[in-house]
Amino acid sequence: MDSIFFILIIICSMYYNSKETIIFAQDLSISTVKANFYSIFISVPIFTLFTISYLILWGKKNFFDGIETISENYFYFLVMLIIGLLLHELLHGLSWAYFGQKSLHDIQFGFQLKTLIPYAYCKVPLNIKAYRIGIAIPGIVLGLFPAIIGLVTGIIWTTILGLFFILAATGDILLLWITRKIKVNNLVKDHPKRVGCYVIKIDK
Repeated sequence: MDSIFFILIIICSMYYNSKETIIFAQDLSISTVKANFYSIFISVPIFTLFTISYLILWGKKNFFDGIETISENYFYFLVMLIIGLLLHELLHGLSWAYFGQKSLHDIQFGFQLKTLIPYAYCKVPLNIKAYRIGIAIPGIVLGLFPAIIGLVTGIIWTTILGLFFILAATGDILLLWITRKIKVNNLVKDHPKRVGCYVIKIDK
């Protein structure tokens, strides 16, 4: 099945720009199990860094008072998390469409049947730069910015929300690392089942 999909990618890429000649293609992906394992190691230092930073800047009292407030209003906090997860995937898709100069018809949104986790999937090859920008934006917009704002202002729920969405983006951080050596003259295609992509090297 994967080999058939791989051939379709090459054909699609040839159609994508007939003036470019494909000279090499590569499967650059890892299994979901391995990705989850690596994500744990990415999450621990990030969680530790932001937690210690908040405690140093604002003290234990503000920290635990904020945690108590969140626990008392857990329903609203949970709703914000769910909305944020949907926005995370929406930002992936919109970023790929905008920076990759693709139509929204080329972006597929949905939910994984087993876990009901939302996903965004680009059905056509993308320039590696646009692909990496689209990977990074949700973690920056929903995670890094709110977490930093929370640290600066002392608003713990903003810090925790931001931290949650940074941790939710650990798979994206891993994917940025996996694709770090791909040259700018390459196209990539989302892998349909694994964490990563197919790399299509072209000769202009």
